[in-house]
Amino acid sequence: MRLAYRCLHDSTQTLFSYSPKARSAAFSLRFGMQNFVMTFASYIFDTIIGTNFDGFLLMISDLRSSVSKQEIPDNGITNLFELKATHSQLLDRIVGGCFLRGVQWSAGNTLKDLFDLILRFASIIESHHSGTVQEAEAALHLAELVITFDNVMCRFVSL
Repeated sequence: MRLAYRCLHDSTQTLFSYSPKARSAAFSLRFGMQNFVMTFASYIFDTIIGTNFDGFLLMISDLRSSVSKQEIPDNGITNLFELKATHSQLLDRIVGGCFLRGVQWSAGNTLKDLFDLILRFASIIESHHSGTVQEAEAALHLAELVITFDNVMCRFVSL
């Protein structure tokens, strides 16, 4: 997405200068794709990583409090090896949460399709920017990509 942004905002070369409709579609599509990537990354961090890690940090805070008061910790961690094992379990839960289960395969396929479209978009923009693809051909590919992206996003939202 950064490549597409840099190519679309290049001050030395204006992409789709002869096709304002394609230029507008490229900016709109880049915005929509960037929004999807940012929202998805935020969801992963907040839902999978954040919830697991917040509990671990709370446990560490309780552990520090118990140690500073020279009390026996309530959470069962009495040595560094138990803390390491608990941290390892936390990482296992986070990694496991990032993988899809059997019921979620359709969502996984749709996500794969979305990320494939994002890569195709970046490739079209880069190819046009570098001059390997003419504007008319790139505009046609872009128009197809807009329709496909909208359809796949609708499919993703309906899951």
